[in-house]
Amino acid sequence: MAGNNDALYLRHGQLVSVPTQDLFKNPFTVDYPEIGLLEYIQQDSLAYKDIYGIPEAQTMFRGTFRYKGWCESLDLMKSLT
Repeated sequence: MAGNNDALYLRHGQLVSVPTQDLFKNPFTVDYPEIGLLEYIQQDSLAYKDIYGIPEAQTMFRGTFRYKGWCESLDLMKSLT
């Protein structure tokens, strides 16, 4: 269900908004040694500045790491509805 929401997060002090239809289109990637390339999307993360007590944070991400291809698969599933 979270994949049907818009995303709102901070990146270098700038507020970034991603509408639900674009949520899985441009995932971020990280290459972890011995694991490989993982991808993740940003989800709504602004509330976590207060939850974690870090109001001074200039970058605030929240997401889940997945193996490459997951975002593309979810985007295709969303297009079926």
